[in-house]
Amino acid sequence: MDCGARPSGQIVGVGTTRDCNDVNSPGRVAVIQLDAQGELDPGFGNGGVVVLSKAINQREGELALQPSGRVVVATEAGLVGLTPAGELDDAFGTGGLAKADFGVSPAPYSSTPLEMDMNSDGSLIVFGAYRTEEDGNQELIVAKYTADGQPNPGFGDSGVSKIHRGVSDLRVGPGGLIYTTGLDFVDGMYAPSVTRFGADGHLDTSYGPDSNG
Repeated sequence: MDCGARPSGQIVGVGTTRDCNDVNSPGRVAVIQLDAQGELDPGFGNGGVVVLSKAINQREGELALQPSGRVVVATEAGLVGLTPAGELDDAFGTGGLAKADFGVSPAPYSSTPLEMDMNSDGSLIVFGAYRTEEDGNQELIVAKYTADGQPNPGFGDSGVSKIHRGVSDLRVGPGGLIYTTGLDFVDGMYAPSVTRFGADGHLDTSYGPDSNG
């Protein structure tokens, strides 16, 4: 689950809803908007609620509120863009969905966005995982999408930067620097770690006591 505040005081949140009469039913991603008084906003979706298509289900992730007012939600299927009124935004990705293939070529066998943050210009930084084949090793990567949900091939190495440490969170800092936090295996034990990437997606080897990013 995640939430964000608009400059007007409205609160947008994302979570999972399911049929209470069927405990085995798959969850579906739901986005709500509250007005400044904490009431469901009737000008957003259906009475303040948007339940995404069954094709975009089960897992919701981070939420971003772009300067344009667009709502972007990370789901299992990819990044979903909604207009300020809660409709699928055809100007985002393809028909409102930016697939989670991270621009990788050839297209991965499976892929999932896990964490997301936003630059001041509305472009999106995403941490995710993908496999090139069913039984292949999982690759962990950081990728960049434009504000309109298109992969940025100039980021990192052909659009992605691989990361070899566990990641639990991602944040974009001043100047577009990208920070990931997680666990690293050091001297026989796991320890908290922070990794920094430049705004261009390359590992910042000047960062940290060992200058290894």
